[in-house]
Amino acid sequence: MNPLLSILCITYNHDKFIGEAIDSWLEQKIDFKIEIIIGDDCSTDNTVLEIKKYLKSNNHIKLIERTKNIGFMNNFIDTYKQCNGKYIAICEGDDYWSDKNKLQMQVDFLENNKDYVLTHTNVFTLNNENKLSQLKPDNYCSKNNIYNKNEISTLTAVFRNFNIDFSEKWSQFMMADWPLWISLSEKGRFKYFGEKTGVYRINPTGIWQNGWKDKVGSDRLLNEVAILNYFLKKGTNNKKVVQNAIINKLIKVANFSNKSKSYKLNFNKLNFKYALKSAILFKEIMTSFILYPFEKLSSR
Repeated sequence: MNPLLSILCITYNHDKFIGEAIDSWLEQKIDFKIEIIIGDDCSTDNTVLEIKKYLKSNNHIKLIERTKNIGFMNNFIDTYKQCNGKYIAICEGDDYWSDKNKLQMQVDFLENNKDYVLTHTNVFTLNNENKLSQLKPDNYCSKNNIYNKNEISTLTAVFRNFNIDFSEKWSQFMMADWPLWISLSEKGRFKYFGEKTGVYRINPTGIWQNGWKDKVGSDRLLNEVAILNYFLKKGTNNKKVVQNAIINKLIKVANFSNKSKSYKLNFNKLNFKYALKSAILFKEIMTSFILYPFEKLSSR
């Protein structure tokens, strides 16, 4: 009998944190069966040894131990495909859950609301000085426009296990969660809970903590354009929304290139073919926005 929910975890050199993560999963108060699928991307520290401490007494934990590093995206996709649950919850090896009722609350909602495909919650952040901060204010209201901004804290997400089309293009993406949320948004609604159910560790040297500085920021912004472009070409139920999101991000590209010399240098080094495609796409979008009203008038 398949579990109702799979906990998906990808790890790489998380030996100092993985034990706390696993403990937080095992402490969940639930009335359903779960499995824990951990994909370790050939860690060079003691992450695998720490995980193996739990295997003997927890036969619902499965460790995927790789003999070579395959990269975070391939690790994520392969681990995702081995999840058997009706629902999936994600928590990476350096984060952990703080609310023991987290899974029960989110699964109960999805079981009783078939038009919803994903739930997520508020979260704490933990910096390198061990200071906890609330990520979103208590009065935070989810905008539910996943194309413009990824407002979902990955370690809080619980969602229906769909067969996602992980094409080869995904290997070029710098993030796994945002394109996954976009894919899920095509299948149903999202629900946000204000409860703070987990702790996200802030890595001071991580690519998402350095804002939009220099090459890292420029690469991330342009990669987001590439992700949106992928879904636009693939076919989406929200074509105009995606087009607007692309325009907004291309405008940010122009703004950053004007404000930052280092960004401009990086922008100029972009693959010419990709830059040309982006320019053509931008022109097509603008043409549709400008000419569409006149075409309707002329057809009357």
